Amino acid sequence: TTPEWDLLGVDVKESKEKASLDAGFASPAIGAEPSQVIPFFQRLEIGFTAEFARYIESEGAAYGAGNNSESDLISSAAKSQQVDMKKIEERYLREKKYQPPEVKVRISRVGLDGKVSDVIHEHSYMSFHQFILSNVPSTSETRTFPPNPTDPWLEMYVRTSAGSTTQKSILNQESRHHICRMELSVKNEENRFSVLIDGVLFPPANSVVDKTPLGYQTIVIERLVDAKGNGFDLPIQTFYPIDVY
Repeated sequence: TTPEWDLLGVDVKESKEKASLDAGFASPAIGAEPSQVIPFFQRLEIGFTAEFARYIESEGAAYGAGNNSESDLISSAAKSQQVDMKKIEERYLREKKYQPPEVKVRISRVGLDGKVSDVIHEHSYMSFHQFILSNVPSTSETRTFPPNPTDPWLEMYVRTSAGSTTQKSILNQESRHHICRMELSVKNEENRFSVLIDGVLFPPANSVVDKTPLGYQTIVIERLVDAKGNGFDLPIQTFYPIDVY
């Protein structure tokens, strides 16, 4: 579905935003019911990594991959063809397969008290090379601030594409943010985007109907809260590998 981006409504609300920010929340630009809900994730990626995974998926028949897990797709490709994935990525870039769509983005940033401190609302469309939102720390991830699952925010890394780096935007000045909500919508319905969630590609390739372009037009990412607006703290346990001799 394509929820209506309430530009006029949210602009009117933003003129009164100071009062709501003092209360610790910000008005949404997208309020329509979603067509799909994914309730929990540890790591979410939009942009180059997700589209490269989609490219690998499209090559899956040649490589013998049978599902939409990025790690399985890459592993199957490497094993069956003994292909250097770096070379595949170089070919992907060389053939200019990745064309980031122009999107409108609105981000609610939070302070260390967990309340919304300000809203980044880009009224003009921009293109982005990569979005990363992380909720759980990873030793291999250095681009976001170190995530803590008990913090009332998500850690976000953003990198704009070459064509948007000259635009006057805080997203060009700062790449790492604490956020509690992100709204993103494409300019053209044909230019959709994929989402990589914990190594799994969405939407699945088999979800296409009536030759509809594969991908999403709009996404809203926000932290889970109860009826009183309080965030949930979920227990997370890590199982370390045990070597038995």
